[in-house]
Amino acid sequence: MSRRAIIAGLLGAGVALTVTAYADESISVAGSETATPSPATPSASTPSPPGPLPSGFQRVSDGTRTVSFGLPDSWKPVDKGDLPGNLVALGAVAYADPASKPRSSTGFLTNVNAFCQANPYPMSKYKAGLRQELVKTGATNIRISDTKVGGRPAIRTSYVHKAGAQELSFTTNTIFATSKECDVTLTTDQPARYQTVFEKITATTGIG
Repeated sequence: MSRRAIIAGLLGAGVALTVTAYADESISVAGSETATPSPATPSASTPSPPGPLPSGFQRVSDGTRTVSFGLPDSWKPVDKGDLPGNLVALGAVAYADPASKPRSSTGFLTNVNAFCQANPYPMSKYKAGLRQELVKTGATNIRISDTKVGGRPAIRTSYVHKAGAQELSFTTNTIFATSKECDVTLTTDQPARYQTVFEKITATTGIG
């Protein structure tokens, strides 16, 4: 049984739809046959403060002020009324780059959204069914890797999803802290142009 949304990307010029993958509670970890969630274990990693902001960047935070990161000053906040209800409920923050629209063949606004939510599952449980569930949504070119963000364990997920005539690239850092995880997702139809921006977002991400 699917438990909760784990990745949310903003789609379309109106930023009104959500592509969501779900963790499967029935997936066993390390040979276990039980579907009972294991308690999350505190990370042994020492959190580190977010890196300094590059010139021309601003620091933004999610609605609960537990995840923050740097974005170019030119990016503008997405109106809460344009966000899907589940992201609003999570206290998500979303920003879009106005300059991306005229450069896009379909007028797509490159955007980033971020939120934190409670997570009683260890990182291995969270990761176990991720590829399978993304495939079910129609995602392709899926890449999932372990990494660290702000000194904390994290999963970097990237994939491509078609929305009508648009072929969109999603990149998410899912960062794990004790009993919660925070997701920062970039959605763009110009991945080569925005890869450097996402790396700067990653370098400046901090979890409170």
